[in-house]
Amino acid sequence: MFGGIYRLKQLLAGIAGNVSKCPSCPMEVRNEIKAYMKGKKVEKILTTQQQQQLQDEISGRQIRRDSTLPIPVDDDDDDDPDPEFTAAARASRRSYAEEDERRRGYFFNPRIQYKDNVHNDGEVMRGTMNVITRLARTMNERLDAMAEVERYKMKVGIYGGYDMTYAAQRLTPAEWWIQVNYQQAGTNPLTYVAVRVLSQTTSSSPCERNWSTFSLIHTKIRNRLGVDRLEK
Repeated sequence: MFGGIYRLKQLLAGIAGNVSKCPSCPMEVRNEIKAYMKGKKVEKILTTQQQQQLQDEISGRQIRRDSTLPIPVDDDDDDDPDPEFTAAARASRRSYAEEDERRRGYFFNPRIQYKDNVHNDGEVMRGTMNVITRLARTMNERLDAMAEVERYKMKVGIYGGYDMTYAAQRLTPAEWWIQVNYQQAGTNPLTYVAVRVLSQTTSSSPCERNWSTFSLIHTKIRNRLGVDRLEK
């Protein structure tokens, strides 16, 4: 029999899959091995969850987990992570990252904030504070930006003027924040963070163009050319 110790466990436990059931294995042995494999799978998933939570705490992200990961019953206990579990974990982390990105863009977009039905709930403000914490260059800049958040949110001071309200519908969000900074003689503490967030592209086309150019330059044939022939 090929496959190692895991295939032997499958054989004795009577788990249908890559091996056939062992007809001579006693029922009590089969149940004991099956319970052992189930316990190892549960232990692996709980360990992965704890590691992910620890990474979230270290990175400063406050992520609300609405549901727990499912625990399969009859599966392997190999050292390599289960492909379906790994794919689900990656998709979960990607969805949380995209959700945080949407919260930031929602708050820093003046076209949305100057509407009557804006909803700056706890999740939006939490994502905003997280991005300020990560992008602020100094502690003083971070504190000033957090204080400026309330003035922007309540539309007081420069944010309450007719000019900026009208400009929010005419300019792009990044250009609007640059104009706010001009109005305050370059002292607005939120501009640096807002422009960095709003200037991020949502398209992969620039990256694809760079990769295409790189692939055309670094080909096997071109890399094998000598200096004299390459200069021609």
